[in-house]
Amino acid sequence: MNELPKINKTDLTLKELINFKLDRIQTSHSAAYYQETKWFYEILLDSCRDKAVKDVSKTDILKLLNDCSESMKLYVKSNYYDNSMIKILKQLFNTAIIEFGIDIKNPFLHMKSFPIARDIKFIPTNEMIEAVLLICDELEQLLILFLLETGARLNEALRLTDKDISPGEKIVLYTRKSKYHNLTARTLSFPLCLKGVDFTGRLFERWKAQPNFLKEKIKELGQPMWSLHSLRHRFARQLLARREPYFFIMEILGLRSFANTQIYLHNVL
Repeated sequence: MNELPKINKTDLTLKELINFKLDRIQTSHSAAYYQETKWFYEILLDSCRDKAVKDVSKTDILKLLNDCSESMKLYVKSNYYDNSMIKILKQLFNTAIIEFGIDIKNPFLHMKSFPIARDIKFIPTNEMIEAVLLICDELEQLLILFLLETGARLNEALRLTDKDISPGEKIVLYTRKSKYHNLTARTLSFPLCLKGVDFTGRLFERWKAQPNFLKEKIKELGQPMWSLHSLRHRFARQLLARREPYFFIMEILGLRSFANTQIYLHNVL
């Protein structure tokens, strides 16, 4: 068994941990496994740099998986490499915790493997959204802008009433997690698109169910198909790109678990 290197455990860096782990793998595993593991470690270092192990956060890991998925999605049609990376990097941090005694929670804790087949979600560009807005009426434009600014679920937007709004301050959104749950509220900052909008009752009273105007306009413009829900995924990806804290992303999206947030942020095109 390898002796633990003489390293200050509190300041153990990713590179030091990786070198220790690679030395062990090289003597106990196949050359193919060693090369794959080394590749995943290099991706981790490239994303997080040589941070202290204790400073690597769940947000860093979500950003890593998102970036990795972005780079591989054109060539790989399954989640094999994503799942292999999760397994191998989780073991790496377990080594830091168990063998070096680093007092952290594994940033891969509660992270689940993805389904083998990729379910790619197309995210529209700014140019695509602007083109659609030009051929929408005012209320259709407002719905799109509201979803862009808030990352709200469509059913939350359709429920919004004048009583849920404190102009210039905040809005309250309500959603039902399932048909057996009561409505759950969450508070968000006041979106700029509602500035100067005066209404009574439901803001989007035109629609009681899924609006169908977007599909027709996308076909008219010849764009790849996307939906109003795609704007929620776009909002989530923007939060992740800014490296917002994981719990902030989870809270602002109204998600209840790390596993749901992980899946939500994964496989966007």
